[in-house]
Amino acid sequence: MDNRSSSLYLKLTILLLSLAPVETSAIAMPTLGAINQAFPNTDFTLIGLIMTLPVITMFIFNIVLGKISLKYDRKTLLTIGLIIYIIGGIGPALFENIYWILAMRAILGIGVGFCAPLAMGLIAELFEDPHEKASLMGYSQAISSLGSAVLTAVAGFVAVVSWRLTYLLYLMFAIVLILELVFLPSIKPGALKGGPGPEEGRAEALPKIKLPLEMYALIFIAFVLTICIGAQAQKTPLFIMDEKLGNPATMGLLLSVLNICGFLAGLLFGQAFKLFKKYLLPSVILLQAVSAFLLAIARQLSYVVVSQGLMGFAGAIVNPYMNNHVTSIVPKTHKTMAAGYMFAANALGTFASTFAISLLVMITNNPATRFLYSVITVILVVLAVIATILAAQSKARIDISPGKDAGA
Repeated sequence: MDNRSSSLYLKLTILLLSLAPVETSAIAMPTLGAINQAFPNTDFTLIGLIMTLPVITMFIFNIVLGKISLKYDRKTLLTIGLIIYIIGGIGPALFENIYWILAMRAILGIGVGFCAPLAMGLIAELFEDPHEKASLMGYSQAISSLGSAVLTAVAGFVAVVSWRLTYLLYLMFAIVLILELVFLPSIKPGALKGGPGPEEGRAEALPKIKLPLEMYALIFIAFVLTICIGAQAQKTPLFIMDEKLGNPATMGLLLSVLNICGFLAGLLFGQAFKLFKKYLLPSVILLQAVSAFLLAIARQLSYVVVSQGLMGFAGAIVNPYMNNHVTSIVPKTHKTMAAGYMFAANALGTFASTFAISLLVMITNNPATRFLYSVITVILVVLAVIATILAAQSKARIDISPGKDAGA
């Protein structure tokens, strides 16, 4: 096989890895009702953990992966991660005990904690042209958005036959494992310092490096932004019903709009990156603020539809931008580590969003959903200002000419 074909298969392998976080919820969500019926004496709180438990273990192992990526071969870590992911994915289909099912979901989260940061880290480490790297991260997001819609639909149909069969869909990642074993080269940390190529490098002790404050600032922005988006998304179905703007079927339409706009944004990310460069982040945060504001003033369903479209578009731009930026301001040896921390911030923000809503109601004694959307709008505008200041002061060479690497 020639180098061009091998490179295409390598890109395909890395892009398919972006489905790992999506599959975590997309496959499991349609099964919750059937599992609740299969375990009638089980508290629904435990059933709900099927969705949330992987987020917790994913958060923990995003950080763990970031640390151990400084010592171990990327190929070895990814192989381990994929095996854990497949075992945790299909595990619920094999057990009759709810606690064993939850244990498998926790194991799945560990696998995602390995695979998701490695997908972004490998793009940053293997593709030095900044525009190619940005485009691949955008395509990764596009695949995530499309995969979410397709997998949720397929899982729903399979769950009608048996909720256990639904979890066998995780076996599709065996294809990714095979592709990874065949086409991903060995990439040891010592080889990323600019010396020998990936195949020749030896795993050696790396000196401690003081990471830039800008990395931590980006992680903080990602954390707050994820909380805002999560809170907005959680309240939207209730808001539609309370305001009599639609019915449960309406959410299907809105989710379609969200995923379609996310898919398109992922495809267009490379062009948006070239146009706005480091000011792309504050621009899309403002788009997200407009999305929340439209909900705060919505009196017609059309406002909600536009809001969902903007949220899908903005979210699909923010994720690849954050991963691209944060991996551009650290040395090559720390790119996967930085991606792991970014995924950890997103996971923690997703988990914290529910508690943030309760905290806001407790502090303000105002449970109105429109008030929540107004607060989110203000927070996002402030966050956009912070992101603008950070962009103005940033020394990250994320818009340099092709052929150079900012992290080299």
